[in-house]
Amino acid sequence: MGKNETQIGSVKKAMEILFLFTEKHEMSLTEITERLKIGKSSAYKYLNTLEHLRLVERDPTTKKYRLGIKILELSGVILENLELRKVARPYLEELARICNETVHLMVERDGEGVYIEKIDSPRAIRMYSQIGKRLPLHTGAVGKALLAHLPEEKVNEIISKPLTRFTENTITDPKKLKEELRRIRERGYALDNEEVEIGLKCVGAPIRDHTGKVIASISISGPSTRFTDEKIQEYTDLVREYAMKISKALGYKPRDERLERIPKTVGPYC
Repeated sequence: MGKNETQIGSVKKAMEILFLFTEKHEMSLTEITERLKIGKSSAYKYLNTLEHLRLVERDPTTKKYRLGIKILELSGVILENLELRKVARPYLEELARICNETVHLMVERDGEGVYIEKIDSPRAIRMYSQIGKRLPLHTGAVGKALLAHLPEEKVNEIISKPLTRFTENTITDPKKLKEELRRIRERGYALDNEEVEIGLKCVGAPIRDHTGKVIASISISGPSTRFTDEKIQEYTDLVREYAMKISKALGYKPRDERLERIPKTVGPYC
């Protein structure tokens, strides 16, 4: 058996141990070895690794194993995304019907943007993207709308690394990017002027949870030929309006009720 096959087998066995806890919440080493029909030394090796990763933990008194805190963290992320998608989906569908362009929902994970929902444009020319795809946060309206609202120390960490340049319009200079993020916070929306792909434009806005924290962003994307200055004005108003609707559906209450009435933008690139 090759090294890779051995590693895959080890991963499979470790996962089988985790799956055991769906049947019984706590188990001893002996119970685990009996259920999986493996030796105690092998089981202990797998459990020791899982414990180190905080995927399982051992009760100091009973010495029995149970699922660890990391599983709770992972399940929390999944539930959060599921709830967000469930709440946002009807608003995304309505927004897509109004603008007839592709609409995205994105969250930040490990310093990158991850698409978790997408409504395709019914038109012949549309952008290519897929749920689960990652995108650097410094580029694209949907990513920048998230980056603009991350803690400053996290922003500094992200932009201190080399920033990928996708097109000549991608902002890769940290100083210019910080200025762009400041403008995004001031006006409440982000713009992508062919920064990810030539011929593609996008407008995005942040989504807040019940505490006011920005947890996601939405965007309207499409070919630059359809994104005229007039359309960009229209779409920035729409994307902010629907970002606010989703935020309110998640329990967000603006401190200033005047924020309920989204002001019209003065110009697309002001």
